[in-house]
Amino acid sequence: MAEQERDRREVAGVLAQDPTTGPENWRPVRAALYNDIVGQALEVFTVGYEGRSLAAFVELLRASGVTRVIDVRELPLSRRRGFSKTPLSTALTKAGIEYVHVREAGNPFRAQKQDVDRCLRLYRGHLKNHPGVVERVRAALEGQRAALLCVEADSCRCHRSVIVDQLRAHTNVRVREL
Repeated sequence: MAEQERDRREVAGVLAQDPTTGPENWRPVRAALYNDIVGQALEVFTVGYEGRSLAAFVELLRASGVTRVIDVRELPLSRRRGFSKTPLSTALTKAGIEYVHVREAGNPFRAQKQDVDRCLRLYRGHLKNHPGVVERVRAALEGQRAALLCVEADSCRCHRSVIVDQLRAHTNVRVREL
């Protein structure tokens, strides 16, 4: 039993580091555990609307099979036409995609975004002090093909990358960038 638990932890650890890792060269017990764990993985999409029109954005979500958008902006306002909360929610609803705003997942340090590393470091600290935020996002992801939404096209420059890292630390998650 201890060996089986050790195998499960090892497989889960490998997947947390590289979710594209497959069981091709693993011994059969670990390959079966991989299939069991991956079958239970929470699939998460991340998407930024920077540089996209509303129509192209909605089509990307539909083509990817996204059924729920989780807006992780603290203030869901945008100068880009169609991406503020009300018009975005309306457009998504018309496309059959649910819109959920998780305000508490917003980055209170977004004013520091000219120094991306500092901004994300401060946000990591914020999540450490407010662990319920990640749980709230995880709950919003459950049962849907859901995408975390913010502005930045490159998730590495956005606080949603920190949210995803925190989800990976506590949940079996497969992430796809849109």
